[in-house]
Amino acid sequence: MDAALVIRYFGSKQDLFATATEFVIELPDLSGAAPDLIADMLLPRYFAVWEDDHSFLALLRAAMTSRVAADTLNETLATHVAPTLKAATPDHAEQRIALTDAFVIGLAATRSVLGDLPVSALSREELSRWAAPVFRQLLVGPAPS
Repeated sequence: MDAALVIRYFGSKQDLFATATEFVIELPDLSGAAPDLIADMLLPRYFAVWEDDHSFLALLRAAMTSRVAADTLNETLATHVAPTLKAATPDHAEQRIALTDAFVIGLAATRSVLGDLPVSALSREELSRWAAPVFRQLLVGPAPS
């Protein structure tokens, strides 16, 4: 692509990258969901994005070294994920959502980017069994005193 066209339509190469790596995660409505079911409702959706959406993996890799990519990832989480998660949080929504995002991104990076064999070798079901209690605690469990 001609550099002049990139500037004309996207503003910069970084903006083109941010646009090209946008991803969508379809999350269910969590209003009134039983706290014990929330991890089971959400984790398969996250796994589908990590493992099936190549734009997410490109963005995750780039976010480790690019401020534009990190901002794009943070913006997507803030606008498309946080509102859904907020419906489930009993208190301290900002902290709970940020910690849940950190946990999920850490799992995604370990499993899909770093390819850490003990984690990447787990099936989605096995990973869900390991991750669900932590996910549930962060998002809906009792807040630390």
